[in-house]
Amino acid sequence: MRERLGLDKVLAWSCGFSCLLMVASAHADAVDDGYFAAKLMLGVAGEAEFEAEAGPSVSSDLELTYGAGVQYQHPLHEHFSLGGQVALRSWQTEAGDNANADRNLLLDVALVPAARVELDHDAELYLAVPVGLALDFWGDDGFNTGSEVVSAEVSTGVGLGVAFMLGARFALSDGFGLLGELGYELHAFSHTVTAMAVGAEAETDFDVSMGQLAINLGAFFY
Repeated sequence: MRERLGLDKVLAWSCGFSCLLMVASAHADAVDDGYFAAKLMLGVAGEAEFEAEAGPSVSSDLELTYGAGVQYQHPLHEHFSLGGQVALRSWQTEAGDNANADRNLLLDVALVPAARVELDHDAELYLAVPVGLALDFWGDDGFNTGSEVVSAEVSTGVGLGVAFMLGARFALSDGFGLLGELGYELHAFSHTVTAMAVGAEAETDFDVSMGQLAINLGAFFY
């Protein structure tokens, strides 16, 4: 009887130890598995420059940029991962805000290569460089000339975006963790403005280039 009880205890301890090993093994994949991330994305400070086909360039400080993004990232090597990101943000210049212009929407579709350093099974540091297509959707109420908003049709802006982001992520439980990123972001795109001038329709192109400090906070799931 005692031998039977002793055997039962050994089996119970073995099962418990095996379960702990399975949990530890699953949790150890926190920085080795691919993951999805959802982020709150903020842009602070920075400046935007506007350059038309004819005339001098005009610059203005940027107001707070805010939005969100989703990302998938997959480790390809001990020190390298590759993924993709889609982000949508609202932005405006100080001059546009003073003229009561609508905010603009900026859509980024980016490839995200990243250099990574594993701190332990639950944490890593990385340097990500999202780069890709940028689409800018101008506000509905017209075109801001710098001092006022005039009635005009502004096409969707098409261009490029690139950012340099230093980030860290930490697993809090099996399948879930938090991340934070700090860096600098650059965008350049072109719009076409169509307006009525002296009874006739006129078109002109203008380029926008902008740079801003970027702060991203979010969660990841693996």
